[in-house]
Amino acid sequence: WDLRYGRMLLDFSTYNGGYQLSLAFVPDGRRLAHGALPMFGPGGVAVWELDNGRGIQTLHGLRAQVASTCFSPDGRRLAGLSHSFEVGIWDLATGNLLRIFDAPMGLFADNASLAFSADGRRFALASGGRATVWDVETGAVLGLWTLPVGLGDLLAFEGLDRLRLLRCETKSGRVPPTSAYDPKAHPRVLRLRRLTVPDRMEVVREIDNFNLGVIQSAVTPDGSTFVTEGQGGAAGGTVSRSCKAFDGATGRELWSVPVLSKDDGAFFKIDPGGRVLWRTADNNGGKLLPWPLTDVRTGAALGHIDPEPSILGPGAIRWFSPSNDFGGTLRLIEKGHDRPRLWI
Repeated sequence: WDLRYGRMLLDFSTYNGGYQLSLAFVPDGRRLAHGALPMFGPGGVAVWELDNGRGIQTLHGLRAQVASTCFSPDGRRLAGLSHSFEVGIWDLATGNLLRIFDAPMGLFADNASLAFSADGRRFALASGGRATVWDVETGAVLGLWTLPVGLGDLLAFEGLDRLRLLRCETKSGRVPPTSAYDPKAHPRVLRLRRLTVPDRMEVVREIDNFNLGVIQSAVTPDGSTFVTEGQGGAAGGTVSRSCKAFDGATGRELWSVPVLSKDDGAFFKIDPGGRVLWRTADNNGGKLLPWPLTDVRTGAALGHIDPEPSILGPGAIRWFSPSNDFGGTLRLIEKGHDRPRLWI
């Protein structure tokens, strides 16, 4: 059993070994010795190698469903934020839970942003009206900033002691940018801030192109580029929708593309190298218009990929795509190949 939850992990009752006499783990918990006397089948001692999640590592420790995750740049650690605003940080080599932090309570957990420093020793989270940096090694709070309540946080480290934070707020900052507050009365604004440990905060730029609402945002892993899609327009005037990229250091607009979609949805994916952007197809009155892959910094079209990716690999040379075959598996697709390279 898993002692933390009382959940059964493995059942030996159907093992055809007769009288089952003993169980013993090796010290690292990866193997289990099972002793039995024969009755209708073989006896002796069997040593079982335990596959964590049947080949997929399973991490435990949070009390609620996980809303978002974040790997450290070196891939050694993983952070997860639950819907109860509890953060867990795990060592992936051992599966051990290193830290649990109580995160600032935001409006929605899926609007929070998580980030590790380049060395993986510091972890930051921004949500609702607070941003915090912790020392992963000691658990100490290193930085703390109070913000107007916002949504769609995008956070990235700029060295060990500074962070870049882009988020949607109302112009006044007195109310949150939620559907309860009409954007015509409470215009939305994107604010790019530089946060310096322990508590210094500077607004680098205010972006008011999306005064009627932000639909989706993404940031490159190094924080050099932010991409945002939203709606803007003057009171009583024409509403325009566009996708824009901004420099992470200055907030300067890098490129802009008009969007034809009439629905409220849009999803971005940026490859791990921070060079390629993918966006869902435009839905223009029921007609789907696929977007090309886009150079994040320049906006240049890089060609199309198909089928739709769940996650991009480096340079969008490979990507995982969902399949409805075989019980909903994932397919690893590679450019230039007609058939999937791998099924999982």
